[in-house]
Amino acid sequence: MSNMSNYKNHANDPERAVFLFLDNLRETGLTNMFGASPYIRKRFPDLNRYEANRLLCKWMETFEARHADAS
Repeated sequence: MSNMSNYKNHANDPERAVFLFLDNLRETGLTNMFGASPYIRKRFPDLNRYEANRLLCKWMETFEARHADAS
């Protein structure tokens, strides 16, 4: 998760910041992404559990479409 400054660049777009964070977290292999909600809440303390879970689900649902050109 070396791109921490990128999250600050997206302060006006918290969804984008969380998605970037999750992309980086996935690349590290630190956790199964189904268990990523606590990592979101730790990195973005203003998000409650419901919002963190909602963003995680949306990240999962849109992952393939957002990364279609990467494959």
